[in-house]
Amino acid sequence: PFRESTTFNIRLPRHDRIALVMYDLLGREVTRIYEGQLTAGEHRIPFAIQLYLKDLPSGIYLVRMMGERFSQTIKINLLR
Repeated sequence: PFRESTTFNIRLPRHDRIALVMYDLLGREVTRIYEGQLTAGEHRIPFAIQLYLKDLPSGIYLVRMMGERFSQTIKINLLR
């Protein structure tokens, strides 16, 4: 759960182009948190809700990280 901000910790085995996209539970895209190239290794991607989506209601959202050869989805809980 998070209120105003959170950080996504990502570990990549190799250089890759990734997209980190937030969806509501109906599958609608809410925002693109990050899109671009990342080198192999660990990365921290901060996300401040008040800068992007200050009117977004509380609830559960899905964040999907997609690379060239993988995809992973996590649930996040936004508390207001």
